[in-house]
Amino acid sequence: MVSDALLKHRAGSQELQNIAGAFGPKPSRPPPSDTSVAELRAQVCIALDLDPAEGELHNAFSPWRHAVVARLQELSGDPDKVLSTWLRVGAPMGIDVPIDPGGLFPLFSSPASLPSSAVVARAPVPNHASFRDCQSCARPPGHDVIEAHLNQGFGLLFESKEAAEHHLGTRVMPAPLGTVSKRKEDGSMKHRVILDLRANCVNLASSTPERQVLPSLHDHARDLAELGRHWWDDQDQELWTLILDIQDAFMGIPLASPEQPYNCCASDLAVVRSRAAAYDGEPARGHFILWAVLGFGGKPNPLVFARAVSFASRYAQALLRPDPLGPGCRDVAVGRLQCYVDDPCASFLGPPGTASAAVDLIICFWLVLGLPLAWK
Repeated sequence: MVSDALLKHRAGSQELQNIAGAFGPKPSRPPPSDTSVAELRAQVCIALDLDPAEGELHNAFSPWRHAVVARLQELSGDPDKVLSTWLRVGAPMGIDVPIDPGGLFPLFSSPASLPSSAVVARAPVPNHASFRDCQSCARPPGHDVIEAHLNQGFGLLFESKEAAEHHLGTRVMPAPLGTVSKRKEDGSMKHRVILDLRANCVNLASSTPERQVLPSLHDHARDLAELGRHWWDDQDQELWTLILDIQDAFMGIPLASPEQPYNCCASDLAVVRSRAAAYDGEPARGHFILWAVLGFGGKPNPLVFARAVSFASRYAQALLRPDPLGPGCRDVAVGRLQCYVDDPCASFLGPPGTASAAVDLIICFWLVLGLPLAWK
């Protein structure tokens, strides 16, 4: 029913056709507009017998449409029932909020080795030198990254650590920040900031019940080989591969509020807020941030994110036939999909028109779910 709704609406919308042209550094067309995606989502909700208004609901700090996820799980009997709750109210870090197993990943207990009370009682650890390094710029590039994340809506700004503690009504444990920089192929620099939850021992207070299993290069190679078995020279077929990135992947998963005291940081320079206030009295400038999303550096974060992206990947694969005789939508090319942390890699075999339709199908599905895709 989902594939039928997606393809029917796609047929009447130029914005939802040949979406592959919207990807890459030199796209031939823009991505689908928010209006077009909202109309598509409404049609999928109707097919799922879900109120379209409810289908638009999402956590204030996340674009994932939790009601759509919940309805799909309900209809399919998906075992990871807690996922939609995480997307609605915030995901755990396994510190004050336990991580319930999802029933799909191997059980692998990694218990906490330090109580959270002992972590909070420790003296704060200063930011790493890499975060304070200007790198021949006017100010440290890591600071600009943090400021950009705040203004993307990933965190709450406070004038000081004490102000954040007053807001939460409890003590907080800021993690030191570090900047990882590398030169890109075009000669420009890419800067990424790590929240070092190992240095302040927060990771020692986290407990995880299972582990994610990632595909290897051989899994993608096997997908290509399996598709190649059905590639006949006398037919108008092409083999397509789509590799893309989920934008700010871990930042897209909201954080359970009881875990916020362990997911915060202090900036050496004042952070300037340019977005609308996220709470009454949020200052325009401040030195302390409580992150409202998973972010980077937490021991449980790869597992928690994997639970969400696994859902998006499994259900996208369910829309595609893994081979010509397999189950799935017969109006698009055969397709096989892997996901390498936050990088989906899908391969398709069929005539060019059906291969393009297969790309459109899974991209439209991910847009309905609210995944933030890195179009560039």
